[in-house]
Amino acid sequence: RSSLGEIKRKLASRKPESCSLKRLKAMINRDFLAAARESDRTCRNRYFLATARESDE
Repeated sequence: RSSLGEIKRKLASRKPESCSLKRLKAMINRDFLAAARESDRTCRNRYFLATARESDE
């Protein structure tokens, strides 16, 4: 099982496109609530996927 730091590093390398791109699109549409919700859900999902993948190995 990897440390939180390793997981954060892995997420940091992948996060920018998918977390903020959807958020950016929502904000351009002036949908700030959706933007906040989208970024939270996307980042959380990526975190859980990363931790699940780590624990399988």
